[in-house]
Amino acid sequence: NLEKDQVIYELIDSKESLENKLNSKINHFSAPFGKLSTLVIKLAFNSGYASICSTNAGNNTPEDISSAILKRFVIRSDFPNLGLPDNLIKK
Repeated sequence: NLEKDQVIYELIDSKESLENKLNSKINHFSAPFGKLSTLVIKLAFNSGYASICSTNAGNNTPEDISSAILKRFVIRSDFPNLGLPDNLIKK
C-alpha cells in the first residue's frame, strides 16, 4: 500500500504528464488493477478527476453515475460473446 503523499503524487503527476503529452484535459481515472479504497477515491476527486472507473462489472445505474464511480465490462476475445452479458448481445 502506498502512503497518502505517494498516492497524491502519482495521481497528480500522471494526470499532468498525460495532459502535457496529449495536449488534452484528463477527466477520468482508472485505478491500476481496480485497487480502489476510500482514500484513493477521495484523493482522485480532489486531484481533479471527474469520474473513476472501477473493475466492478455491470451496467451503470443512475446511482453509479451520480457517484461518478463507474462499472465496466471487460472485453475478452477468448470468451463467448467477448465476455459481454447476453442482454448486450444482438441476436
